[in-house]
Amino acid sequence: MNPNEFVGQKWHVEISSWRGTSVGAMHYYAKLGGPEYGDFYEVEYEVTPADTDLFLKWDSSFVEKPGWFSRRFWHEHEAIDATTVAWATVKGDGDILLLGRGAVADPQKILSGPADLVREANALFDDFELNGRWDGGRDGVVAQLCDLWDELLAPYQRRRRGIETYVPGHKERPKLYVRKTGGGYEAVTQEDMEATEDAAIAAEVDGVDMTLVTPPGFDPFGG
Repeated sequence: MNPNEFVGQKWHVEISSWRGTSVGAMHYYAKLGGPEYGDFYEVEYEVTPADTDLFLKWDSSFVEKPGWFSRRFWHEHEAIDATTVAWATVKGDGDILLLGRGAVADPQKILSGPADLVREANALFDDFELNGRWDGGRDGVVAQLCDLWDELLAPYQRRRRGIETYVPGHKERPKLYVRKTGGGYEAVTQEDMEATEDAAIAAEVDGVDMTLVTPPGFDPFGG
């Protein structure tokens, strides 16, 4: 492959968590790093009754109800799988998806891309890990692996495709939505998400007895 030939753009799955650093923290959060530095999508999934049961059991401070959309994933692999599905709705032809922060130049695991590239790049990433990254005392070998990685990934750059996502200074980042299926996740449109949440809220309101109950002799006007 010609390293000067532009093939596609790099996207990144960035997973974060407060587990192990904050008391009671147990969730994972997923962001999809777009083609331009600073561009991110947040990823949310539709809450199921099983998820609500988990919130009631483990995180009763804020229980999310079925039909709501949440960014609090229970497992890291679920956050990665959901983001990979969401990525398919915004990626371009030839684009690849990596696991890790976009600002990191070292080898990273490739989650999706051409089979030959994935095989060769992930072999370099495995060697990078086995040699202890930059902390294993084998800086010469690691530097060679990084040079090979840079050459292999040269045709895949984070160049702007014209997709506008996060604008610095805005309060919220754009979001992508998924829902669970029997074997994983499927993408959900913005319109579908809004309809699902509206239906969930309406059902919850319909189930609440709104009858005003007043004690005997109570006069709201004080007469």
